[in-house]
Amino acid sequence: MAMFFSKPLKDITYQDILDFCSKKIKENSVLDYKVNFPSKLEKVLAAFANTYGGLVIIGVGDKDGLPQDKPIGINFERGLEEKVMGIVLGNIQPPFFPEIQVCPEVDGKTFVLIQIPQSSNTPHAIENNTLVYLRTGNITSPEKVADLDELHWLSKHRESAILLRSEAINFVTDRYLSLCKHNKATVDFGELNMYIIPQYPQYLSFDMKLFKDEVVGLEVSTPDGSTFPSFNRSGIQTMQDTMYLYSNVKNELGEFTEYTAFHKTGLLLHCEDVGHAEPNNDGTVTRDIYLLSVVNAYFNLLRFYNNLRNRIGIWGDFKINIALLKMDDINTVPLNATRHYAQPYLGKQYVYDRILSSYTFNNKRTILDELVDFATDLHWSFDYPIEKSVVKQRLEEKYKSY
Repeated sequence: MAMFFSKPLKDITYQDILDFCSKKIKENSVLDYKVNFPSKLEKVLAAFANTYGGLVIIGVGDKDGLPQDKPIGINFERGLEEKVMGIVLGNIQPPFFPEIQVCPEVDGKTFVLIQIPQSSNTPHAIENNTLVYLRTGNITSPEKVADLDELHWLSKHRESAILLRSEAINFVTDRYLSLCKHNKATVDFGELNMYIIPQYPQYLSFDMKLFKDEVVGLEVSTPDGSTFPSFNRSGIQTMQDTMYLYSNVKNELGEFTEYTAFHKTGLLLHCEDVGHAEPNNDGTVTRDIYLLSVVNAYFNLLRFYNNLRNRIGIWGDFKINIALLKMDDINTVPLNATRHYAQPYLGKQYVYDRILSSYTFNNKRTILDELVDFATDLHWSFDYPIEKSVVKQRLEEKYKSY
């Protein structure tokens, strides 16, 4: 998919494919190499659409799943894009519309890239609507015929996935609330809740107990000099397809609560309080939220989730939700500013809800682009009309070493 490249599919050239193959990325559940047009291309394309979507590169042979050295592509001819669409429209029911790139020819040769989206209109069948295939990620048998349970899942894919998404979010959120109640923890103001989950999730096939030992190595360094998640604050706990961290610290500086949970559906949820209580000379207390701390939290979440998805193999589009709660009579401090520039927020909450494509996680640049979009929306929502170009410049400087 586009996540394999640092540019849109339509801009990929012959040389880009040569450079890509030199990286020796192995075939997997979302990537397939074909030395030429296979006799049953529709089976490959339908299997991708029924699973997580994927990318087919025609013109590249493979050995044990690894791309050949210096592939030469296939003969360039007019109508290659139309040929792919003819296969989809003539052999797959219901059809879908992949993105197709025929690379500009070099010495009469080209590569054909077919990017298949994760479909919400499953199942997609072939052979006169009699066979439904799924992508497995197994090199020797990359596609398999769906069994009855899988067919039922596919037929109810969208509805079942949305229900599963809600159940997973509710489950890990309820756990957070139970832990707070048990520990008599309170977040008086400025509660930040964030989650990211596949748009149409299903249970992932990996061993949660074994993965618990690996996940520490996926942490990311943070702009404040610590790590995310905060494995040093508390040990990893597991419960019903979920691993989580919870800490509640009470001292003379106040109270700090933090919770991070990862569910087997691919859900990553993080909660923390980002409010700061500042005493005034007259004995009153000013309650502030520095918007940079919220942006930093999202930056950490995106990078850690990218490590998770690459390690486990979570593909497709993703739903992201960021909520700032308990915002009554709170002062907000904009990017690269001090309390002198703070102004009160008259609302009760802020919500950022988006669907992110896999392209967001392509590289540092694409992650930063999403961060700029979020930070700009955040500031405008709190009545700081800052230009997107200014936000971009400041964040590029802030995160240049990450």
